[in-house]
Amino acid sequence: MDRNEINLISELANIRIREDEIEEFIQDFTKILSSFGEIIDIPLYKKNISEDEHTPLREDKREKRATIRKEEEYYSVPRII
Repeated sequence: MDRNEINLISELANIRIREDEIEEFIQDFTKILSSFGEIIDIPLYKKNISEDEHTPLREDKREKRATIRKEEEYYSVPRII
């Protein structure tokens, strides 16, 4: 991470970073990127799900809908409360 990359990031993020803050940002971004590097190295295992296994879905229930009527220029809807 260098000054040019910090300037590019600040342009893309539409933020203003003062010259005296750039060194601090370089250190912070370097720590963040190294943390992501550690996360990427964590092995992830995919669980094989057979076709028989699936998440049970709830059954859809039809609910009573509110009736909306147009009265002249306005819409009339039933009271909720």
